[in-house]
Amino acid sequence: SWDSIDGKRYTIQDVCVDGIGITLEDPSAFEISQVFMGCELCISNQTISGLNGRIIHFSLNSGKDWQCGIQWINVSEDAETQMADIVSQLKQDFLNDDHQTD
Repeated sequence: SWDSIDGKRYTIQDVCVDGIGITLEDPSAFEISQVFMGCELCISNQTISGLNGRIIHFSLNSGKDWQCGIQWINVSEDAETQMADIVSQLKQDFLNDDHQTD
C-alpha cells in the first residue's frame, strides 16, 4: 500500500475515510498546512487518483520513524465512496483475521 505525492511514493501507516498516515524519511520535505493536489492512493489492490491532501501533523512513532498525517480535502463523491469501501473492507479483513482460531 502506498500513496503518491508529487510523483514520489510513501508507505501508508494507517488509513481512514478522511485521510492517511504515511512514513517519512525526511520530515523537512513537508510543512504543516502544505497542500498537495492530484495525489494517488493505492491500497488493497485499488487505486484512487485525483486526491487533494493537506498536511495536518508530524509525529515520531515507537520505532523512531517520522509519520505524517494527511487530511483529504475537496474529495469527489466517487473518491469518497471508493475510500469508504476500502476502509470498510480493511476493517472487515482485520476483524476476520483477528478472530480466527485454528
